Amino acid sequence: MSFALVSLMSYSLAMLTFWTKVGWSLGMMRSTVTGLFSGALFPLYLLPDGVRSIFYLTPFPSLVDAPIRIYQGSLSGSLWEVYAVQGFWILFFAGASRVLWGKARKRLTVQGG
Repeated sequence: MSFALVSLMSYSLAMLTFWTKVGWSLGMMRSTVTGLFSGALFPLYLLPDGVRSIFYLTPFPSLVDAPIRIYQGSLSGSLWEVYAVQGFWILFFAGASRVLWGKARKRLTVQGG
């Protein structure tokens, strides 16, 4: 589920290239923010409770932190709660990418014969 989520997040952000015309900076921003908020750069359990609760409101902990906690067996809640959160974010980004693609198709300009 984490792979599906990161793919949909990347796809949704890539749709913004139709408006900005520059994809490199969006990709760098996505990888930086994802690394910071997902637990890839440092474990999220090291954060104070208040900051950690803010991080868990975002979809990023579902990418790295949740699979690691599942693998280690250190979940504070149930496995189904983690799956439900990941499923919610997958549906959210699937809907967002569908809407963004619909709007991006109208902006598409093809040069050539």
